[in-house]
Amino acid sequence: MSLSDTFSRAATGLYELLKGPASSYCRLESLDDPNTLCADDGSLVSAFSVEGTLEPVSDSLAADAARALSEKTRALFDRGGHFVKFVFDYDPAGGGEIVRGMLAPSRRAAAECGLSLGRILDGWEAALGGLCAGEGLTVALWTTLAALAPAERGKAAKAFAEASGFGILRGAADLRSAHGGAVSALSEGLRLAGLKALPMPAKALARKIRADVYGPSVPRSWSPRLPGDPFPLLLPDAGKEPEIYPSLKAQIFQGRCRAVDGEFLLAGDLLHAPFFLSMPPRDPRPFARLHAALSSRSPRLPLRMAVSLSPDGLGGMGSRAALARVLAFSSRECRQLASAADGVKAMADGGACVCGLSFCCDTWTDLGEHGDQGEAVRRLRRQRGELVKLVSGWGEASCQECPGDPLLGVCAALPGLMPAGGPAPRAAAPLEGAWGFVPVRPASPWSAGSLVLRSFDGKAMPFSHNSSVQSSWVDLGMAPMGAGKSVLLNTLNLAFLLQAGAGRLPLLSVVDVGPSSRGLVDLVRSALPPSRRHEAVFHRLRPSPESSVNPFDTPLGCRYPLPAQAAFLENLLTLLASPVGAPPPSGVGGLVRLCIEGAYLEKDRRPVPFARETDPELWELALELGMVADGATSVWEGVDFLFRKGHGHAAHLLQRKAVPTLPDVAARARTDPAVAAAYGYAVPGTGEDAGSYVWRTLTEAVKDFPVLARPTAMSLGDARVMALDLDECAPRGGGPSGDRRAAVMYMLARHMCGSRFFTMPGDEAAAPPMYREHHARRIDELRREPKRLCYDELHRVTGEPAVRAQLAGDLESVTRESRKWNLSIGLYSQSLNDFPEVFLDLASSVFLPGAGSRAGADRIAGTFGLSSEFRDSLLRIGRPGPDGAGFGAVFRTAGGPSAQLLKSTLTPELLWAFSTTAEDAHVRAALYARFGVERTLAFLARRWPGGVKAEVERRRVMEEDGGVPSGGRGILPDLVAELACAMAEERRTGA
Repeated sequence: MSLSDTFSRAATGLYELLKGPASSYCRLESLDDPNTLCADDGSLVSAFSVEGTLEPVSDSLAADAARALSEKTRALFDRGGHFVKFVFDYDPAGGGEIVRGMLAPSRRAAAECGLSLGRILDGWEAALGGLCAGEGLTVALWTTLAALAPAERGKAAKAFAEASGFGILRGAADLRSAHGGAVSALSEGLRLAGLKALPMPAKALARKIRADVYGPSVPRSWSPRLPGDPFPLLLPDAGKEPEIYPSLKAQIFQGRCRAVDGEFLLAGDLLHAPFFLSMPPRDPRPFARLHAALSSRSPRLPLRMAVSLSPDGLGGMGSRAALARVLAFSSRECRQLASAADGVKAMADGGACVCGLSFCCDTWTDLGEHGDQGEAVRRLRRQRGELVKLVSGWGEASCQECPGDPLLGVCAALPGLMPAGGPAPRAAAPLEGAWGFVPVRPASPWSAGSLVLRSFDGKAMPFSHNSSVQSSWVDLGMAPMGAGKSVLLNTLNLAFLLQAGAGRLPLLSVVDVGPSSRGLVDLVRSALPPSRRHEAVFHRLRPSPESSVNPFDTPLGCRYPLPAQAAFLENLLTLLASPVGAPPPSGVGGLVRLCIEGAYLEKDRRPVPFARETDPELWELALELGMVADGATSVWEGVDFLFRKGHGHAAHLLQRKAVPTLPDVAARARTDPAVAAAYGYAVPGTGEDAGSYVWRTLTEAVKDFPVLARPTAMSLGDARVMALDLDECAPRGGGPSGDRRAAVMYMLARHMCGSRFFTMPGDEAAAPPMYREHHARRIDELRREPKRLCYDELHRVTGEPAVRAQLAGDLESVTRESRKWNLSIGLYSQSLNDFPEVFLDLASSVFLPGAGSRAGADRIAGTFGLSSEFRDSLLRIGRPGPDGAGFGAVFRTAGGPSAQLLKSTLTPELLWAFSTTAEDAHVRAALYARFGVERTLAFLARRWPGGVKAEVERRRVMEEDGGVPSGGRGILPDLVAELACAMAEERRTGA
């Protein structure tokens, strides 16, 4: 053992003998109010938990934050008696725990909805936990008796000395007032700095201090016992039983702390290695630079950094500066110190506020991760050395270890434990410059959510659908092809289904062109019990009688459409009656409205007869139930009878024969006298009167869209999660005629998927009396349930005025009365230009997985008021990779706008489930049919975690070069056959 080691051990032993227990450095005594702790000399301490900024982090933002904090807290440091310490914690090992906590509500929601997604959520948690780090910023404010005027200070000291026991009355009223004013000033400074900060409850602060010292050995449920808590310790005293609460410092430091090798501190399961900055950064740089070095290093290392700001920064500096001037000839350091002292003095003389500034740091390791203490010490020594080099490179700072008294170093790096002091020397700095070291980190507007995103440097960022953080729930997504737009939409929709508090599977409808939403539906179907798999449906709409959907269907028992449906029908028929690529002629909207109203009136006054040929099965059912029918019996009478007998579904099926169809409405344009009287004018360019024009165009639509011309044959049943693929009915291309066809099918899909979402309380009054209770109950359930309606590939239809009008009406309804609807709407396309301006105005969330070009980035930045740094970042996002897909996000919240650069990280299983590449979709569908969803996804994630496209291309090149022939079946069929054989072999062997 060297002489220095011997001296260090002796010093440590003497310290432990003279200094006393580990709590000696803790000044905290008891509680003053729920957010304030009281120290042993009457000082008060409160803290804020700072989540970060809702704006993109930049050097200019950090400078603005420092300026705002300096302006609001200057009076505190000019007056004296106030101390501020901001402590940043960075713990890579804590990322898993944070993600686990964030996903816990989603696990509960999945269980409540009956979704078996445990394996998927386990993988999601593991993937995110490995990429995120636990981090937090705590700002603690101390107010000591020195904050009071001399006369008040004496009274407060006397009042405190005469107080007995522990409790909320211990502090002096004047000191409380001074502390309250200081807390308000700091709170306002944090707000003006753009930092999302919440007052930290006193108990939470005490628990954080204890957990920072002892680590995992502190139970999650531990909380200090403070005045006001039940079951205090009772000690008898002369026949009385006064309530005695243990000292807070004794509760925080319950476990043993001991020095190891004179430079480390062992507390519980944690071995700490404190160090401090003996000289602050010569070239001050924003904290973001230090964080970038921390987060990009591999392996990442834990660090706690405490920056202490104290009043009277020039105090005690005079003698050191004078000595440095005398010795200036002897060294460069003395000359620098003398020059710095002169500079600071000049700033103070010029009116600047100069504060004291010191930095204390700590790093640690868990003994449970090592075989023995010796190995832990060796690793921690290397770890501290790496961090010392890293911190020293942050603006040319100088770092030093804490030999002989590691407990002091650890305590000095904790928030709220002591107002000042510690091993680090105090430097003088202008207040704004000192606040410039505050860690400015990105923050989410949500504190919890079913979707856990992350910043590019590893901070977990939750997102929540249908939350009170936003006043409406309309999200837009735009990105060029291949940027991950559809995968992001599937991810958002999965998170919507897993939102906490739903109680049952939420209602989700997706309108798509192509099968990109099928992956989500198949995943949900496989996760539901077999008896409930009908609740998730993917349907490919085809131009055939089996896919017929009559948009004139009404809610059960209703002879007429509800107001929202009437408006939809007017928009749809106006679109059908419009020339291809042109707006409708004047008056067409009013004419089709008159035809719609007349058709329903005709079906009510002259109802369809109910006979065997109407529907043989329902006819037999009605007779079995005792219905007496004759030639005058109408379908409406049959509907009412079946409903009274408790056969609501059968009544609904029969009602399809009672309502008008498109040919009925078209005929009214030529046969209704009211139409001829009101719309007898000629339509420009055709020579027809308006009624004949509408009859002709709607009759042509009957031929062009046979799925609209018949009573409904296709039913989505009781599906709660549904997706419609319009690819066959609205194929790409075809010019203006093809665009109009796509628009009509989008409108039809909107009716199928979303019409149920737009019923409102009070709509039951439109139903006959016998149905009103049924509809009131159904509307109440729908109103309370979370609902979501999504449109992908929106660029196919936004050129049509009728579609724009319908979507704009839906968005305005949701935006203005979101609480009543409880509905979110998602619109996704390839470019900002695909969205009409009204859509952009009404959007509450915008997701940007890339900008495509600089011109596109400029348009996006100008539209949403984004900074030039954010605009440039959109161009650097890049393609999705193994660690996730990056995107920009703009949120309009009740607390103000937010813009962040985020990443969505999925497991290989989810990437396979949501993949939209043709090769992946083909392989996935083929193996699903044979082996089921869960087994297929697990296998493909192991075998080809990045998808099979690259493998298919490799085999295609080899085949072209004459290397590996496909055997006549083709590359993809061969690959599917190989994978199927491998999966069958795994199942046979139990691998």
